[in-house]
Amino acid sequence: MGKIHNIHDFYGRYLLARMLRLARYCLERAIPPSLLKNIDWSTLIEATQSLIDLGIKVEFLPDLVYSVELILANGERTTVYLVIELKSAPDRKASVQVVGYTVRITEKTMLATYPMVLYTGQKNWQLPSYWQAVVGKHATLLEPVVNYQIGSLYLWKIPDKELLAYPIYGVVLLMIKHIRNLNDEKMLQTILDGFHKMIAIGKDLEVIWLIEYALAVEGNGVTVERLQDTEEKSFPHIPKEGRVMPKFVMSTDVAEQRGREQGREQGREQGLEQGREQGREQGREQGLEQGREQIILAMLRSKMPEQDICKIVGISIDRLTQLKKKM
Repeated sequence: MGKIHNIHDFYGRYLLARMLRLARYCLERAIPPSLLKNIDWSTLIEATQSLIDLGIKVEFLPDLVYSVELILANGERTTVYLVIELKSAPDRKASVQVVGYTVRITEKTMLATYPMVLYTGQKNWQLPSYWQAVVGKHATLLEPVVNYQIGSLYLWKIPDKELLAYPIYGVVLLMIKHIRNLNDEKMLQTILDGFHKMIAIGKDLEVIWLIEYALAVEGNGVTVERLQDTEEKSFPHIPKEGRVMPKFVMSTDVAEQRGREQGREQGREQGLEQGREQGREQGREQGLEQGREQIILAMLRSKMPEQDICKIVGISIDRLTQLKKKM
């Protein structure tokens, strides 16, 4: 399968949008207590598609938008939007960008919107307030009484033990936290152990996408071969049907193998070395494309919004419509 065009977007749009418990974990650590105590978490839903239906274009929306109900002091309920913008590196414009999202959403819905930034990078970075971002180093410009409040969560500040204590999905946050530095063998063993627990409760698809995410990030020391070796050496007691890498390889390589076989057959028919090489190359490309199509179909079956799929994997809506016919 080819590289996903925007790993940062993939992480946000696919993993957090589907794992509401994981989203709640992040939101609870960024929302002020005065707001947090009134939230009815049972009403939390991913709301990006509803805003698109209101006429807001995908490119003008943050990485994630949720709606949730607040229980007011008089017992009445009101809906608010919770916005998450993902940042993997320091960004001096982040505050202004997030405020722009919230204003756009409120303008369309006339509902309160609370923004936050989830920073997944490793560098020490503190999100500036909206006012600080706008005025820069001009200290003589006093901050106004009313300012935009933006929550923030920094994974690098949370101890690994605390992340792992979060049931099931703590290992997801741990992997994201260390995604660019997975050279430590013990860390890989910890992550694979967490994946085994996810598979044991039927979270196979989520695990496959997590591995795809890890492999797509360059310079983190992770390869399919290394993951396979680590799992075989560290978890020999786990039956093959319960292991992580056989499931991943099967999901991504079956179509690729078929493509290679078609390529070799084409090469034999041509009877020339050049023809064989071209056939193998064509087979690899066909296999990668078929593997990519399998992933897209899986996203469609999981009822992911079509606009999100197009943005994540970089295809047109017309191409997506053609693929839907294969379901």
